[in-house]
Amino acid sequence: MLAGGPGAVLSHAAAGALSELRASGAGGVDIIVPRSGRARRDGLRIHRPRRLAATEVSSHHGIPVTTPARTILDLAATLPTRPLERQLDQAESARLTDVPSLVARARAHAGHRGAGRLPATLDTHHPGRTQLEYEPLAVAATLTAALGPQPITM
Repeated sequence: MLAGGPGAVLSHAAAGALSELRASGAGGVDIIVPRSGRARRDGLRIHRPRRLAATEVSSHHGIPVTTPARTILDLAATLPTRPLERQLDQAESARLTDVPSLVARARAHAGHRGAGRLPATLDTHHPGRTQLEYEPLAVAATLTAALGPQPITM
């Protein structure tokens, strides 16, 4: 955060990882800097949103970071639908934010790239049902139950 200068805030995938919303395999650290902040820095992905309200920033272990609702709004701009749904599930199960807060963030940032995707995803998403990792297992279990165990041939 020091490299980002005064007012820098951890955001996007890095904020998600810090708040335990998601693991981050990102090659750099996402930060939001004021409009007059640093231009470039190795290892940093610098974002300059039009607006970052004081209510969208918190502190986690002394590190300034976007709130979970703002983090999810930012992630909604970049994540495919299934990973975004998993973030929504994680946020709900950890009680980090709620649907009204997420909708309010999207409305407050109408020009943000995630502002359209987030409400659309919330409209079709059923919390707790995004178990993409388990879907192949469920299909295999259903087939085994229907067909019985199959011999392995080589």
